[in-house]
Amino acid sequence: MNKEITIILPSLREKLLNKRLSEWSATNLDINFEIIVVSPFEVINGKVTWMKDIPPFRGSIHATNLALGVAQGEYIVYMSDD
Repeated sequence: MNKEITIILPSLREKLLNKRLSEWSATNLDINFEIIVVSPFEVINGKVTWMKDIPPFRGSIHATNLALGVAQGEYIVYMSDD
């Protein structure tokens, strides 16, 4: 089943990313969503699809394009970890 919303969240900062993911988990959303994280460190979370970003890092636009390739949401939301 396709998702209603895809949240794309590229990150190079694990601590800030974990804070953002915790905030989303604490929010009771009555929507079908997915979060796609592009980062050099592994992310294990039920709603998260992790895509490994390897050096040399080519920036957030490149990471966003990687995530768009697998996004299933009808609507795309871009977020930052900071």
